[in-house]
Amino acid sequence: LDGEAYATVSNDPPRDVIAKSVSAVNEAVAAGQIRNFTCTGNTAEVEPAFWLALDAQGKRGLTLALANACLAQNSGHRITVSSSQSGRTLAEYSAGSYKVH
Repeated sequence: LDGEAYATVSNDPPRDVIAKSVSAVNEAVAAGQIRNFTCTGNTAEVEPAFWLALDAQGKRGLTLALANACLAQNSGHRITVSSSQSGRTLAEYSAGSYKVH
């Protein structure tokens, strides 16, 4: 195997998954459920009631969607999600690792 074979391997999600993530994030931002979303800092604030309404799978899905949206902007595949009310960190995704607080 040559070195170029390794350069083509990617753990990034497929483009269609990234596109769906961007669309879902844009809808949540427009609805006011996500605030202060910035990929330059890889941070997002969510409304507490919205976060509490999500089950564990929904929280993981939202966090991954936000990370995918940042990946689409070439800002890295990571995100820190916090409460828009208290500022407390709610979840993080980085390097394939998801953590809810």
